[in-house]
Formats: sequence, structure tokens, C-alpha cells
Amino acid sequence: MDLSPDEARRRLLEAPYLNLGHWLEGRVDMSAIGLRGHFDVYLKDAETGLIKRHLSFPNLITDAGLDALGQDIGVDGRIDNLISRMAVGTGSAVPAASDTSLVSEVARTSDPASIGNGLSSGPSFDYWEYEVSFQFDQGEANANLTELGVLNDDLAGVLWSRQLLQDAGGSPTTITKTSDDILQIAYALRVYPDKTVRQSNLTIDGTSTTLDRQPQQIDSAAEWGRGGSPTDRGILYQFGLWGGTDIRVYEDNTPPGDFISEGPASPNTKEDVGSSYAFAAYSAGTFQRDLDVSVGVGEGNFASGLGAATGRIYDIFGQGLPFITFFSPKIPKTDTDELTFQIRYSWGRHTIP
Repeated sequence: MDLSPDEARRRLLEAPYLNLGHWLEGRVDMSAIGLRGHFDVYLKDAETGLIKRHLSFPNLITDAGLDALGQDIGVDGRIDNLISRMAVGTGSAVPAASDTSLVSEVARTSDPASIGNGLSSGPSFDYWEYEVSFQFDQGEANANLTELGVLNDDLAGVLWSRQLLQDAGGSPTTITKTSDDILQIAYALRVYPDKTVRQSNLTIDGTSTTLDRQPQQIDSAAEWGRGGSPTDRGILYQFGLWGGTDIRVYEDNTPPGDFISEGPASPNTKEDVGSSYAFAAYSAGTFQRDLDVSVGVGEGNFASGLGAATGRIYDIFGQGLPFITFFSPKIPKTDTDELTFQIRYSWGRHTIP
């Protein structure tokens, strides 16, 4: 039975497969990352610097914020810019993922405060964290404050996060700021690599092929945090820019036994491939983006088969999402085959177990 292109694509998405012959197809869920934020709020005496109140509580990342990461809105959707402004207000409505603004905004700033830890990593590189800080001076935000939010613009913009001020017990509370005070707020954003080996299956010419996907280089600030040269890069800086892709394939299909190494256990036989690629349009609320990559007839033709593949996305200087997928048995690609992958990148809120 002949299938329309749309029907063929639908079946590919519902049940990934590979066809042997001169055209090889399949989808690889290459990466899944979790995002989580936290606020520290300090009300200080402007003259003495004495801390009058300190509040510390987690945030709620909004759907609008997560959508902005996939929408191709340029630097406004880059994760570094999405957390570049802080707003405070007097609203009391319970925060919801659907929020797009504060209930009653009083003031907004991009002015930095002399607090915050910058870039750090968690135990065993369970996460990478970048902390930004903001300050409202004596003449700003003088009100009975109850809510705050993180945005990407001085006037309107995307609301990345909204939360009510909370006391040590997690109950809503109020900070009364006057012209005698300064208000400093630190916002720490964490990215969590999925450190579980995720397994799926494809059928290649009647043979079941196991796909094992895992993160790699989780100790690298340039991949998972922000850093590197000639400019900042990494997930906590450039995630949200969808400019291009790096696809690397390997002959070996033996996992390295850790999440630190780059490539398989024997990574020497490798090739950078995939000069033809296209990102699918983002669909709001999905928090995932698909990328179609073609490995041409002259690429990735290893003697014993194609054993593993990595995929990164980048804009100008590169960014992270370094995951690797191992194929067992290897894909028997030859110089008569074109291999087409649909790679899915996904992200969402991280929940502490």
C-alpha cells in the first residue's frame, strides 16, 4: 500500500523503525534535560548593610518560559537572556504554570547585586548551576511585596518564572520595603542531565536493534554550564538558540562505563557527518524539538557498521546537550545507503525525587 508523505511520517513518529536498502530511517530521542530554579531574597538596611530579612525558596518555571526555549525567537529565547530581569509585585494569586505576568507588578530591574555564586556544579555533576543577582535601590520597589518573577525584557517580555515570597515553612509572606532599604535577589538556575541510560528499540530489516542513550561530558562547564572560548557557551548560556547541529558517528558501540568520557570506549574511529539537516517547527506546550539529519552515502561507512552517534545543537560558537546513543547490533550502513535520523531534543521542569 502506498502511503502519503504525511502518513509515512506519522507512522515513523508513532513506531520508530529503520528500512534497509538505499534509504535508512529512524528516530533517536537524543537528549532530555531538567531545569530548576531557586530564589534567595535579602532585605537590607541601606546605610549599614544589616540583613533585616532573608527568604529562600524554590521557583516555578512557567510554560511560557519553557516554550521560549524552542520557539526560535533569537537571543530573546536564549536561556541566559530569559533570566536577565527581576520583577517584584503585590499580587497574591497562587503561581501557575500558565502565568505570563505578575499579578500586580511594582518594579523591574536588570541592575546586578553584589551577591551570587556565579557558576558551580553539584555532587558528582548531578547538575550545573548559574546564579544571577539583582538589586532594587532605596527609591525602587517601595511597597508591601508579595510576589516576584524572572523575565527577559525591561517592559513586557517572557515570564520565565513567578513565585510568591515564602517563609521558612513555605507559606506566603510579605516583605515591606521602604526608602531606608535595598532589596537584593539572587536567582539560581540549575540544569540536570538525565543520568539514566534510556533504552529503546528499532527494527532493521527484521532484526531488533537496541538503542542505549546516555549523557556524556557532564563534567564540562563548556557543555553543561557556561564557559569556553572564544565566548560563553554551554546549556546555561546558549540553550534556546537553534542555529545548526554537530553529528558525530563512531564505529565502536561499547559504552565507556561513565558519563564523563566523550564517545564510546574506543572513540578513535569516528567521523563528523550530517551536512544536510532541518529543524521541525516547534509546537507550543511540547517542550521538545525535532531535527532531521541526513548522513549521505559517502559518510559513516565503517567496516563493522555504525555503532554510536552523538548530536549537539549550536548557534555561533556551540552549546551543549551532549548525549550519545549506542546501537546494538551496529547499523550496517554502506556507501549505497543514506541514513536519515530524526533526533528529538526535550526539556522540562526537574523534580527532586
